[in-house]
Amino acid sequence: MRPRNLGQHLRECPAASRTGSCPDDAEETAEAYLLNSLSPEETARFEEHYITCESCVDVLTAAEDFVASIRVAAQRLSSTS
Repeated sequence: MRPRNLGQHLRECPAASRTGSCPDDAEETAEAYLLNSLSPEETARFEEHYITCESCVDVLTAAEDFVASIRVAAQRLSSTS
């Protein structure tokens, strides 16, 4: 199970070395990861790269915030109908 705020965890994790080359679709991949839309192979590649890349941790954190905002908005909409 992923920590509630994976981006924050990765920033604080002393084991993460923060190196690597970022994929062109970093934002889309981070959002798909947070929505559990990646295949097991894609998930493994995502986790392997993102845990070592500071830039991608930033992308993941932003995507996490975006997904959380969408979920809150959806909950508010469903509670008003």
